[in-house]
Amino acid sequence: RNPIETVESLYKKGWYLNFDNQKKIKSPLIDISDTQYRSFSRIIPKGEFLEEWLNLSRIGKITWFWSTINMAIYNGFNKTKNVDKFFVKLEDVNQNYNVYENLSEKFNFKNIMTKNQFYNVFNKAHNNDINKEYEYKNWNDLEKKEFEKIINNMFPYYDEIKSNV
Repeated sequence: RNPIETVESLYKKGWYLNFDNQKKIKSPLIDISDTQYRSFSRIIPKGEFLEEWLNLSRIGKITWFWSTINMAIYNGFNKTKNVDKFFVKLEDVNQNYNVYENLSEKFNFKNIMTKNQFYNVFNKAHNNDINKEYEYKNWNDLEKKEFEKIINNMFPYYDEIKSNV
């Protein structure tokens, strides 16, 4: 999924909101939020980068999370041998019924949505709101700088990945 949209979404959902940067932590802890089921997926770095990470803005921390997870998926995917590999960027599928039809055919989906059902799913998405307060254009200079640095250093391959279904 697009890194900017993901960071915006996770920011709105409160990721790393209650993280106390003043504590000298040595291991992961729960980032308490209103939606507890997401609290356990908020990873933190270990080793030398932890100190630098603690000083990042929330946008920087979330960007690190996105980059770390996507780099692990990318590396694991590239290590997988002797199988057909398919890349699908969510933004390529979003609101694109033709791509959904291709996916349905290629992977032999059993229950295929109609065009109306497909578009209805997006309209019901809980994160499909009009709150634009946390859009990239509204981030401060530090947040934008952290975002760009982390993306470019940790996951520079994102733009090279193309959906191939």
